[in-house]
Amino acid sequence: MRTRLITTVFAALMAMPLALWAAPKTYVGTVTDTHCGLHHPKGANPTSCTRGCIKMGAHYALAVGTHVYQLDGHAKDLYRLAGKRVMVRGTMSHGQIHVASVRADR
Repeated sequence: MRTRLITTVFAALMAMPLALWAAPKTYVGTVTDTHCGLHHPKGANPTSCTRGCIKMGAHYALAVGTHVYQLDGHAKDLYRLAGKRVMVRGTMSHGQIHVASVRADR
């Protein structure tokens, strides 16, 4: 009985890292911020608005269709691409994309 329990626990622990290592995916969307998300104020320039919200404490985000995902990493690139359509390569975890790379979408 004890051997069976130890084997089951060991197998679960060995499988755990595989579940945590998600393969990077490519997400295409627009760089925004967590404050404004999909909708910047009427008449606001999306680039200026995103950068302003970031200065006020919001986080970079990616608007993909009707979803907004918080972005983690590559802040300098995201600043440059604020308000633009981009391709983000990274891994998703709890609604947040951990950015491996980001570039303008052509």
